[in-house]
Formats: sequence, C-alpha cells, structure tokens
Amino acid sequence: MRDSVVMLDRHGDLEWWNSAATAMLGLQTAHDRGQHITNLLRDPSFIRYFNARDYSEPLTLTSPIDERQILQYQITLYGDDERLVMARDITRLHRLEQMRRDFVANVSHELRTPLTVLSGYLETYTDIADQLPPRLGKSIHQMQEQTQRMQNLVNDLLLLSRLEIDQGGKDHHPLSLGPLLQSICDDALALSHQRHTITVALESDACLLGSEQEIRSAISNLAFNAVRYTPVGSHITIRWKRALPAVVA
Repeated sequence: MRDSVVMLDRHGDLEWWNSAATAMLGLQTAHDRGQHITNLLRDPSFIRYFNARDYSEPLTLTSPIDERQILQYQITLYGDDERLVMARDITRLHRLEQMRRDFVANVSHELRTPLTVLSGYLETYTDIADQLPPRLGKSIHQMQEQTQRMQNLVNDLLLLSRLEIDQGGKDHHPLSLGPLLQSICDDALALSHQRHTITVALESDACLLGSEQEIRSAISNLAFNAVRYTPVGSHITIRWKRALPAVVA
C-alpha cells in the first residue's frame, strides 16, 4: 500500500505497521514496537486529535521526518477499543491548492487597478452625460454597471482568499445584530434611492459569534441583491430571529 497503516492496541501502543509508515513516519521495527503513538508523533495537534477521540474529520500535518511532505491522518476505532491510524501523502494536492489560492489572490489584486481607472473615467463621462449623444450616454451607463459588477466580484474573490488563508477566528466576538442591521438598512436605502421601503425586524435579542466585517459583508450582499432585483415600490424586510432546530421523529 502507498498509504501508511499503523495498528494500535487499546492503550495506543504500536502493534504493527507497514513499510509505507516506515518511510513516511520514520517508524523503526527494532525500537518502536510497543511505544505509545504520541511518543513518536509528538506534534501537539496530533496529540489533541488522538486524545479527543473524535475522528469524523481527518487531520493534516507535515511529516515528522520531512517538513516538506504534507500528510493527512485518519484514525478509525475498531475491535476492543483498538485504533487504526492511516496517513496519506497529499503534498501534491496541498501545493496545487496553495497555487490556486495564490493565483486567485494575485489576479484579484491585479484587476483592482485597471477597474479603478475604468471606473474613474466612466464617472467623469457620467458627469457630462447631458452633453453626449443619447446612444453614447446609454452605453456609458451600461459600462459603468458592468465595471461595478466586476469590482464586486473582485472584492468577493479577495474576501474569499483572505478567509481561506486566515481561519483563526481572532476577530470573532459576540455581535449585537440590532445596530448592525440598522446600519445595513441605511446603506440599502441609499442604494435604493428611496425606490423601496426597507425595514429591520428584530425578533430575537440573541447575539451572533463572528467577525463583524465578515457578517456585515454577508448580510449586505443579501440586502443589496434584494434592492437590485426586487421591483420598484416593493417592501424589503431584513429580519433577525432564532430558528429552532427541526425535530426528527
């Protein structure tokens, strides 16, 4: 097998492993048989993963003998509380994923400058639209809409890239949704130019744990899409309520 396979007894001591585990994890038959797995795989993340006994998701770490190699660990309980540890080399997939993230981030950054220049010129032409031929004025308005659409897409890509890179949750804290939703409502009214009626309905005083910037971005997207795609004269409600989990009989 190309994947590492390690069999542990009910105490977590090594009983058997294949040749791939020797190559990937550095296990040696003469010295390591009977040792506890955490004496050999000492990464704190692996120790927490091993002791938590929740193996529904795999764990990704660097190899203990080669930091350039990325391994994905999966533990399975079997028999009399014994464990099977499998490790798969995902270095190539990890590098491809990193290249994709870098590409999205770099392209998004590079697109911001030309879009800003185009948007600036189009705003200048919009200011003198009454001096332009009607047909040209209509084209400039359409170009301005499409430029704004591209800018929104670039901003979304940059936000996605940042979220993929930084998942630590360091800026997460309890948020009171009332003031936040009212602020978003005011922004939506400005976007609507009073062509819609927009209200906030607070049906719960529960707070939301998260990043204020990210929560604002998500809810603003919903509110602004409602303004853009709801017929003029309609009523839009931004509602916050606690949803009870469904009970399965």
